Amino acid sequence: MDLLGFDPAIALRLVDAVIGVMLIEALALYLWRRALAANLVWSLLAGASLAAALRCALSQSSLAALVICLGTAGLCHGLDLRQRWRR
Repeated sequence: MDLLGFDPAIALRLVDAVIGVMLIEALALYLWRRALAANLVWSLLAGASLAAALRCALSQSSLAALVICLGTAGLCHGLDLRQRWRR
C-alpha cells in the first residue's frame, strides 16, 4: 500500500479485467453483428490503448511504453472520428 491507501497490485488486476472484458465485448460484437463491430473497431482499440496506458503507468513501465500506448490511442481515436465523419 502506498500513502493514499491504495494497492497498485489490485489496480493492475482491475485494469487487466477491464481489458479482458473489452476483448470479450469485441469478440461478441464480431460474432453477433459484424457490421456493427466494423464500425466500432477504432473506438474499441482506442479504449484498449488507454487501458494499456493506465496499466503501464500503474506498473511503472518505461516512459516509452506509456507514450506508445497513448499515441496509439490518439491515432485510433482520430481514425474513429474520420470514419464517423465519412458516414
